[in-house]
Amino acid sequence: MKILVADDSEKQRLFLQGLLKENNFDVIVSVNGTDAWEKIPSHDDAKLFILDYHMPGLNGLELCSKIRGLDRHKNTPILILSSDNNRELRAKSKEYGAMWLVKPMNPDALVNVIKKMQMKFSA
Repeated sequence: MKILVADDSEKQRLFLQGLLKENNFDVIVSVNGTDAWEKIPSHDDAKLFILDYHMPGLNGLELCSKIRGLDRHKNTPILILSSDNNRELRAKSKEYGAMWLVKPMNPDALVNVIKKMQMKFSA
């Protein structure tokens, strides 16, 4: 399964890329929301998006909104990862059909969430 990751933190990108590859996922990495948006046409077969919320250019919710505007990705699973546990932001992500997860996350728990999403959306 191809996953597109967008995070402006190099440390977080390397962590996610390593964790996902270790679990046999194909990973496309973007350095921010704008970079991710520009990569989507070349990786339109992505089956999951993992987005940081706080990024320069497009933040995670702005990118989520743009992704939802694409017919192909109206129902593609989106995880928004953030150290921010703001109730309004979590509610907004829910409006876009995205799941909001608070960092730091236990790596095993994150992989379990991804695998559950994979099973749910591939059925």
